[in-house]
Parts: sequence; C-alpha cells; structure tokens
Amino acid sequence: MPQLTIYLDKDSERAVVNAARRESVSRSKWARKVLIEAAEKGQHWPAEYSFVLGSVSDETFQPPDDPPETSDQHADFGK
Repeated sequence: MPQLTIYLDKDSERAVVNAARRESVSRSKWARKVLIEAAEKGQHWPAEYSFVLGSVSDETFQPPDDPPETSDQHADFGK
C-alpha cells in the first residue's frame, strides 16, 4: 500500500491524536478516513445546489468576483 508522510505542527498533531482516540482508531486509520472523505466530498456539488441554481430573480444581481488567492495556495511545503 502506498504511504504518505504529513508534517504537522504540535497543535495539529495533538488534534489528530485526540480525534483518533475519540474514535478508537490509529492515527493512520483516522487520517485515511478523513482524507478519503474530503477527496470524495470535493468531487460533488452540494445536494442543495440544484435548488438555488437560477433562483435569483433580481436583475441587478451581479455575481461576486473570484476571491483573491492566498499565499498558501502555492506554497511548496518544504519540497
């Protein structure tokens, strides 16, 4: 099975350890579950999306500009 190394600060590590303990699983099993859920969630629109799509009837409505990029979007994270 492929492996992934993740570097965490002390507070994040403590949060992961506590979360894994609450679920009575190893840190690896907890991280794998959370990463898979996040990856799968990111692949789909929220269920409510189709209900609001096109529901704004105000002709003065202007869609917002894209948010500015943050500095961590392109960080190399110590590569």
